[in-house]
This record gives sequence, structure tokens and C-alpha cells, in this order.
Amino acid sequence: MNINKLDKGVLIFNIEKENGYKVVVIDTANRGQDAAVYWKDDFLQLKIRNDSYNQTSNALGIYKNFVTNKIDEEFDMTKTDKIDLLNRSMKYFKEKETFDMDEFTDEVISNPKAIESFKTFKSQYEDEFDTKINDTFEISNNAVKKQAKIYKSVLKLDKNFHIYIHGDNKLIEKGFDDEKAMNYYKVFFKEEA
Repeated sequence: MNINKLDKGVLIFNIEKENGYKVVVIDTANRGQDAAVYWKDDFLQLKIRNDSYNQTSNALGIYKNFVTNKIDEEFDMTKTDKIDLLNRSMKYFKEKETFDMDEFTDEVISNPKAIESFKTFKSQYEDEFDTKINDTFEISNNAVKKQAKIYKSVLKLDKNFHIYIHGDNKLIEKGFDDEKAMNYYKVFFKEEA
């Protein structure tokens, strides 16, 4: 059978029965739609494994969602500050072997009100999706590599410029030019590469 023509399929591995079998699922016809929910949740009754890969992936995903969508509601932050928060979180996950919620929030977020807001956001996510994210877990390098691809460190300016920020956001200053009636960024650097 040609798997490229497969509409739905599931491969169940006959291992780890006590923890729930491992499965690989395909649903090419309904990517991200309600029928896919029926296929995975109602028919197959699948649950996401609570392993280091999923813990790492979920923690990074929740934090990214918090920074890109939620933090604006409570704090006045520039896009460069948000990118800096995302870069610091990715640095934490790349450098550490284990995740510790208190250590992460102190090192990456550091603002007590923002820390509390993030913990509330995480708790709401856990309730909504019935997925517990532990306060400590072993970091999966594979999950970090996969999430790094979707973590944006790009500052998009109109349709003219993209600035990739991988370092200190204090080397970028934002301003407004009255004469041209336009915003501008001033970027400081030691040498061109």
C-alpha cells in the first residue's frame, strides 16, 4: 500500500502496555480540523505521553504563547523586549539539562508580577488542555531543536526590513523622527561581518 495515498492510519507498537502503547498517527485529509479531533480523541482515544520531549515542547510553547500574546495585556513591552525574552528562554533550555520552574522564571522573566502572570497562564493552559507540565523535568534536546525553528527572533519593519536579534537588545534604540514622521531603530555594533 502506498502510504502517500493514505487518508487516515495508525501504527500501534506492542510495547509499554502498562504506560499505554506508543502509536504513530496519520491524518492527511483533516490537518487541524474537527474531524482530526474525532479521529484522535474519540475513536483512538489517544493521550499525549508525559515524557521529557513533550514536557519540554509544551513548556517552550506555553512560554512563547505567553510572550507573544498575553504579556501585552498587562505590561507595556516593545517587540525587541519580547524577542529578548524569547531568546533568553531558548538560551536557558539550550544550556540546562533539567528544567526548574523557579530557576527559569527568575533567570528569564525576573519581574515578580510577570512571573506570577506566567504561572497563572501556565495553570490555565494545563486546565484547558488537561495537560500537566511539571515544575521540574529533564530537558529534551530534540524538542528544543524543533521549537528553536519556530521561535522568532526577527523584528519585521514594514515590508522593507527584517532585523534578526540574537544578542543584547540594549544595542538597539527605538526613536521617532519628527521631520520624516516615521519611527526608526538605531543599531550599535563593533564590526561588520
